[in-house]
Amino acid sequence: MIEHYTDFAANERTYLAWVRTALAFMAFGLLVERFDLFVRSLPMLEESPLVADAGFARAVGLVLILLGVLVMAVSSYRYLHFKRLIASGEQRDFHSSRTDLVFVVIVAAIGLLMTAYVASHLVS
Repeated sequence: MIEHYTDFAANERTYLAWVRTALAFMAFGLLVERFDLFVRSLPMLEESPLVADAGFARAVGLVLILLGVLVMAVSSYRYLHFKRLIASGEQRDFHSSRTDLVFVVIVAAIGLLMTAYVASHLVS
């Protein structure tokens, strides 16, 4: 039996959840970045201000894709770091990281920017 198997398995499950989250960010970023192609294909929206300003969608899409890459890199680092800590067998105090909170704030800020952008064009 592998010593500390449950700890290793929990660490790996957490890592895989972060990888899925990173892939979702990248996929959603690509969707947002390419959404202007879909909107431009709708004849009833040809004169819409949302169609005229596709640069914002491209910028947000790129930010989401880069955020996915960042989440992937940070989660890989954390996975390997905790894997080494578990393997060492030393008793250590756990110090929480603020990385998760930073990612939540970034995603919330992007969501608020997108909401404000769409709302400003709906009012105009």
